[in-house]
Amino acid sequence: MSPLQKLLSRSRAWLGVCVACVACNAIFDIQDPIERPASSASCILNSSCPSGKVCLFQLCSPPCETDVDCSTSASRCLHTDDGTACVSETQASCGDAGPVDCPSGTVCSGAACYAKCTDSSSCTDGHACVNGACKGAAIGQTNATAGSGGTGGSPNAPPTGNAGSAQAGDGGGGGASVSQGDGGEGGEGAEGGEGTSPLSVCTPNARSCADNAIKTCNADGTDYLAQLKPCTAQQTCVQGACQDQECAPHTDFCSGKTIRTCADDGLSSNELKICGAAQYCDTATAKCKDGICAPGQPACNGDTATTCNATGSGYAAGGTLCKATETCEAGSCLPHVCTPNATSCQGHDVKKCASNGLSSTVDSTCGASKTCIESGATASCTGVCGPGQTNCSGNGVQPCTASGQWGATVACKTNQTCASGACTACPSNTLNCDDSSVNGCEIDLTSTSTCGSTCANILACSTQHGTASCGSGVCDISCSPNYLSCGGTNDGCETSIGTDPDHCGSCTTACSSNHMATRTCGSGTCNGACTGGYGDCDTNKLSNGCETDLQSDANHCGNCTTRCKYRSCMAGACNASTWGSNAISAGPTTTKLSKNMLWTFRTSITPAGGATSTLLQALGIVVVVDGANPAANLRIGLYSDSGAMAPKTLEAQTTPLVTVNGANEQVLASAVSIPTGSHWIAFLADQDLRVHVDTMPIVSWAAASLSYASTSSLPTAFPLPTGFSVERGHLFAVTTP
Repeated sequence: MSPLQKLLSRSRAWLGVCVACVACNAIFDIQDPIERPASSASCILNSSCPSGKVCLFQLCSPPCETDVDCSTSASRCLHTDDGTACVSETQASCGDAGPVDCPSGTVCSGAACYAKCTDSSSCTDGHACVNGACKGAAIGQTNATAGSGGTGGSPNAPPTGNAGSAQAGDGGGGGASVSQGDGGEGGEGAEGGEGTSPLSVCTPNARSCADNAIKTCNADGTDYLAQLKPCTAQQTCVQGACQDQECAPHTDFCSGKTIRTCADDGLSSNELKICGAAQYCDTATAKCKDGICAPGQPACNGDTATTCNATGSGYAAGGTLCKATETCEAGSCLPHVCTPNATSCQGHDVKKCASNGLSSTVDSTCGASKTCIESGATASCTGVCGPGQTNCSGNGVQPCTASGQWGATVACKTNQTCASGACTACPSNTLNCDDSSVNGCEIDLTSTSTCGSTCANILACSTQHGTASCGSGVCDISCSPNYLSCGGTNDGCETSIGTDPDHCGSCTTACSSNHMATRTCGSGTCNGACTGGYGDCDTNKLSNGCETDLQSDANHCGNCTTRCKYRSCMAGACNASTWGSNAISAGPTTTKLSKNMLWTFRTSITPAGGATSTLLQALGIVVVVDGANPAANLRIGLYSDSGAMAPKTLEAQTTPLVTVNGANEQVLASAVSIPTGSHWIAFLADQDLRVHVDTMPIVSWAAASLSYASTSSLPTAFPLPTGFSVERGHLFAVTTP
């Protein structure tokens, strides 16, 4: 047996199992033809209903997708959480008038159950969301959309009975059913419709096939819905429905003692050969072989499913007798795919079922102007038209109905003419928005005075600061210099990018408002005045405005160019305090202090205000450098006070410096926080230093022997010092708050 034939055999075996299983359709995604009318059999669960039917309102009902699937005069398609089926208005009644509550997923509205919704996109085709319920024009009922009061609909409206689309404009006329009902008047809603839409592409809500998938015409017949519903690999699309294939297309297979070849669509087959009396059809090869059956393989002994004996000369004892609705094939009882010897419709073809009910043959094909109609177990070509055909009747279109008769006429608009079964549209880019036959298609959709795509969205394009144009129904504009369109709807080039600080130079360029007293834009460049105390020191009013705080920024103190030496700016002025003496006077009094000695004397650092700490910014010394006093390598440091009139611990020091005549000051790399009170300013040099001193008073110095060359840093703890009495030297420290 070939792989494909094995697959076919297994599929048939599964179908046999699924006859008694309500989940059969879910397993194979089989879409049974919709049964009409709804069954009246009572039920509690879906399993109580015949295969393919759904239990709703305790009645077995045929499945559906849209109202078109329900052909009885007073039934509609109801979608619930438990399933989707065709129900009558009596079945679906609820509230005081209804026998049962609405099923899950539906809501009671107007004494009838409808599918719940939040907007029309969640409703099926031909339905709209009205107060939380999906409602549409049921068969045999009128349905007028909201409008500003249109004319009554024609009794020959499409089967859906839909009125004009809900768009701003004149009120839509009410639609009417095929069989009964007068056209309703336009509603009084906020937005009116454009009147009844003509049938110009397809029959409203009708289904057809495209690439083995079902495509559905929209509610007004003007186009097909974008989403297709594909058939499975084991199905073929025929006239808008997925039909299960009887066999694998293009293959030969056994049916009893007959070899058959499957049609290209898999929906029928033709007889190739009947095996001889002493032969059997081998299912593995679809060839006639000598013998009664395939040795040791599943086989059929009449209507009994059994096994062939080891020699192929007979059958094993026992077996399973197939039911009346089954036929034995390859050792399995397979359910009939059609009624034996009956005829049925397959699209435009009349098929005849084989006597074993497992295959069928196309018996005849209906002519183009006939429709295949089933009556009981017999199908025949009848009627005056074929499926999908349309016909012109006066200035309107008639679709061919399922019975093969011309249906109700759908009138073309006054600016249209029926030709070859369709309403011809206005010339490209024109519309007839007043439904007048006098001026025809009076709206030019490419004109800047009537630009749009429908009668509801036509407008005159703005010409503010530019030259307007209209393309593809959308207004555009070419702006004058220094103007752009930065937003809004049809307001032209409303923005002056040369002067608007919110759109300076472009739509997306807004001048910064950071500390700006006023913002201006000149020729696309941001400018303006800063708030007091702030400056635009990076000349960038676009990104950060007046970004600099001139009151406290030590690098821009009081203005953008003043940088505070000691890194402190207060109220727009550099701020620092000097402790000790940095004076350089004419004819100074000096004293020479020995090299390689760590010299120090005590000074008080006590800023006003009672602060307990301050920031040390710099250290310095005033010396003489001349022919008699050479320059020296020098380190200056600050030590804490031990409390016993002696230096204690190093708090900060400068990097090495070479002395020059006068003040020698070095700003520390970073400020050092020190406590207020007594501190010791110290220095170490590799040459004798002549230091400026005050004449009076004589103060206590401390010194410790320390070689400059032998140390790369001042000692952390001051060495044991020796006391000296010397004039107060010009050593100093600079602090900031």
